[in-house]
Amino acid sequence: MNDPLKILIADDDNLNRILLSKLMQKFGVECETAPNGSEALSVFELSHFDAVFLDINMPVMSGPECASEIIRIAPDRKPLLVCISADEKGPETSMFDYFLLKPFNTDEIRDLLDALTSALKSEMSYDFEEVIRIIGLDKETMQMLMDEFFSVMTEELENLKKAVAERNRDMITHVAHKMKGAAAGMMVENLRNLCSEMQNVNKSDIRLVRLLLVQIGCCFSRFRGLFTK
Repeated sequence: MNDPLKILIADDDNLNRILLSKLMQKFGVECETAPNGSEALSVFELSHFDAVFLDINMPVMSGPECASEIIRIAPDRKPLLVCISADEKGPETSMFDYFLLKPFNTDEIRDLLDALTSALKSEMSYDFEEVIRIIGLDKETMQMLMDEFFSVMTEELENLKKAVAERNRDMITHVAHKMKGAAAGMMVENLRNLCSEMQNVNKSDIRLVRLLLVQIGCCFSRFRGLFTK
């Protein structure tokens, strides 16, 4: 039996915390809650979470401030970061992986959890020594190439998030193609396959595009974690 997803929810509105946690529990998710970003950060440091849902405007520490701190202190175990807000998405939410608009849509939350579960269930293994043997370069050069791969993919993932947010179909296709090529070059098959799906998906189906974005982000985060343990 698979362990349930574990999610941290931070919102200064008690009603919203209860509502969202009840929706999560409906889908078998374990939840912890906090009334602001500062307390959420303290809870995060004590446990593992698959995703952190942060209200954008909170006292003491805002959602974007908390998200930035999570990225800074835990790059090797970064959870899916979801911004929740009653207002439309703005530039201050760029560090988030997903944007959830209030009032909450049950179907959207279920789809998001399904995408996260699918990404976490997929096998993530990588035999770096075997890749070195196949490509035929020395280990030092391959490590340099891997560092460059992480840098490029981090930048392109941000470009992909921006393209999805702007619903720029041509840019989504272009960035996904670049990411697919980089993943193929380093023989990261899970990531290559997801980027290929994003390149070829019907871009008018924005729900499917967003869910693929979640899976790509999770896959890249897990792959990078293999090299930071």
